[in-house]
Amino acid sequence: MPVQSSGTPHARQKILTDEHPRRAGARVSDEVVLFPLRVEPFVFRTLKEGGTVSGVTGAEWEEYRKKVVIDAEKAFVHLLDPEYNVQKFATYPRSLDGL
Repeated sequence: MPVQSSGTPHARQKILTDEHPRRAGARVSDEVVLFPLRVEPFVFRTLKEGGTVSGVTGAEWEEYRKKVVIDAEKAFVHLLDPEYNVQKFATYPRSLDGL
């Protein structure tokens, strides 16, 4: 039952109050699974004629990295199709803010 952090602020509370345990003697809070993710973008750099290296750095790199993280979150939510997510990204991978 993953919940996207940018969804409703009461999503966890809603899950804990609306759901029933799946195992006898368990609590719903014991069955909630959180998926902490660490995304590291992979960039190909090429050596141009004259010895200069192509690639993004500085502020341009940080903007690219944000897009990679956004894209990874959307892919994960789309793949799991969780019941309690407010946004499911049905058109993934087509979007305006990702890759």
